[in-house]
Amino acid sequence: MKFGDFESLCRLTNLPVCTLFVGNDSSLLSDHPKCKLNSYDAGSAYIVDLSDLVVTAVAILLAAYCVIKTHEKLAAVETVNKWLGAVNVALTVSFFWMLMLAGFVGFQLLPDGSAFSLFSILISTIIVLVGIGYIAADTAFGVTDTLKPKADRPFYSPGLFFVYLIFPIISIALYLCAQLVIVFRFLAVRKPLLWLLGALVLFVLSQIFMLVISDEICNGTNGRIDGTMFSTLLNFGSLVMIYFFWNSITEGDGDEYFDDPIDKHNP
Repeated sequence: MKFGDFESLCRLTNLPVCTLFVGNDSSLLSDHPKCKLNSYDAGSAYIVDLSDLVVTAVAILLAAYCVIKTHEKLAAVETVNKWLGAVNVALTVSFFWMLMLAGFVGFQLLPDGSAFSLFSILISTIIVLVGIGYIAADTAFGVTDTLKPKADRPFYSPGLFFVYLIFPIISIALYLCAQLVIVFRFLAVRKPLLWLLGALVLFVLSQIFMLVISDEICNGTNGRIDGTMFSTLLNFGSLVMIYFFWNSITEGDGDEYFDDPIDKHNP
């Protein structure tokens, strides 16, 4: 796999970003991925990945529940597919941007939970969402011809490659480093790291299901399912682990939980 080239990935698995490279020639996806999922007739539309759709819907509902709990504690078919692919890319990058920023909240660079802190994260995330959404849409529809892939390299887009595949890795690394510093520097217990480790393990497994064995699952089930369903489920599990990690480091306010580096050296 070369930097900027999605072709090898799109042949292995059913990534939403792959729909952005169809352009006016839908035959580009005839063998991308190699194993095609069965479609289900839903009247005026066809559902391609029903299992992943169900898992995603459940994950969204459960994620909404986690958001509510957090708030309480704090007080045409191809065209449609390309638009959905652009939205997926924008939301994915925005999520990892928000995750990266959330990782530094514990350092109190801005007052934790303040309106300024929340709006700073929200506004910057919206800017990223709109910006990446435009890049993805321009790649898909060739609005300016600047980002549209060339005919001889239809799956080549170094910009999308970076923000969709490289930036999430950078965000995860920064988030993990920030949380390790917070736990070892400010907390008196280390158990929250188990949640963080669980989140990392589940995320790695989700990528294995998506990028490594998705094609084998698709072939083994005669196109009924592929790795995307399991990847979605594992990604959601990773998100839940992060929620429990955050919950575990904010639930205590006593001396047994938070370490005071000043007082503990006083007689």
